[in-house]
Amino acid sequence: KLKSLYIDTLPGSLGEAVKEMKESKLVRETLGETVFLRYIDSRVAEWNDYRLRVFDWEIERYIEKY
Repeated sequence: KLKSLYIDTLPGSLGEAVKEMKESKLVRETLGETVFLRYIDSRVAEWNDYRLRVFDWEIERYIEKY
């Protein structure tokens, strides 16, 4: 189905999705400049919060290895 919409792949992370969305003229025009910029800023903040966090799974997996 994606191929029929000329979509090769979907973003693999929120970071990749935000990067793609920043370049979307359609989304910018649809949301309007103010909403678009605020939405992008909020998703960047969410992605950064996620990237910098250490999760229980990581601690359990790596604590004994190092």
